[in-house]
Amino acid sequence: MGLFDGVIAPPGRSGASADVAAALGWPVLLCVDVSGQAQSAAAVVKGCATYDSRINIAGVVLNRVASERHRRLAAQAIAALGVPVLGALPRTTKIDLPERHLGLVQAEEIAGLDALLDAIAAFVGAHCDLNAIGASARAGSFPEQAPGRRSAPASAAHRHRAGYRIFFSLSAYSGGLAQARRGTQLLFASGR
Repeated sequence: MGLFDGVIAPPGRSGASADVAAALGWPVLLCVDVSGQAQSAAAVVKGCATYDSRINIAGVVLNRVASERHRRLAAQAIAALGVPVLGALPRTTKIDLPERHLGLVQAEEIAGLDALLDAIAAFVGAHCDLNAIGASARAGSFPEQAPGRRSAPASAAHRHRAGYRIFFSLSAYSGGLAQARRGTQLLFASGR
């Protein structure tokens, strides 16, 4: 699903990634599949950057890049918009996650998952400016409180913890991330 895809709902309530980013003041790192296009990718980026004024596109990662020339053409067109290109991932099938109709295969069903995740991490690390991506993430802000929500006490004794897995199924979510500024601690857990 794309940045603006969610359920039909009033503005800001669709559950789309754009709604979450806007509500929390988080910048967006846009990953654009450039297979079959080069400079036209800039039009896609411009559309995403201007479609919703609440969204801040902090940078772009090009995906499925065919060659250095292909990367250069797409990156120059996007950079001309004033949006930094923070990575370019070459085409490969070596790190594909298995999928099936209506979505990805669940983590528990993937043999050799740890090795695959290590390969994905190495691939991204080799082709993206992780320091720039990290800096763009730190440039985001957290709202004091989501509209209509009570805030939790800020003391260490009342810290919220939100554990999540790298791959998970999620059918509904209601506002817990809005507490991030109030001391939520995100923990990575393998679940195995």
